[in-house]
Amino acid sequence: MKMSGMSQVLTHRNPSHASESFSRFNKLRREGLLCDLTILVQGQKFKAHKVVMAACSDYFLTAICGGKSTASVSVSNGASGSHMTIELQYVTLRGFAPLLEYAYTSDLNVNASRECMFRIYAFESAVDPESIQAGQSSASSWRQAVDVEWTTQ
Repeated sequence: MKMSGMSQVLTHRNPSHASESFSRFNKLRREGLLCDLTILVQGQKFKAHKVVMAACSDYFLTAICGGKSTASVSVSNGASGSHMTIELQYVTLRGFAPLLEYAYTSDLNVNASRECMFRIYAFESAVDPESIQAGQSSASSWRQAVDVEWTTQ
């Protein structure tokens, strides 16, 4: 320790802080607390937090921040502040629910299929899932889409 007229700086690092915080975010989401985002998929509403979805997915970051997106976005202002609704066009309930859980828990439980890998890649990278399926994505993007580590239960 160097004490040349300066105060001592102590650093504390908690390796479980991030996972504990996301666990708390997930609890808040499940209880509908502090949610400022509704994601509409095939008529069903999912509550979420903009900051979590934007941090976990370039697709949502783009939609939330007003960038070019295939999602339909609307914003309403109420007594409790701004609330955003994002309607996803190219996602099914079956495909989206596990991805929402993944955003909050980092656990993904899905049937490992080619279609699933397309959706996961699109979720994390802001790529239009239809362009991946149509082969319009770059070769490196395609390799990233299929290079997913899977564990079976």
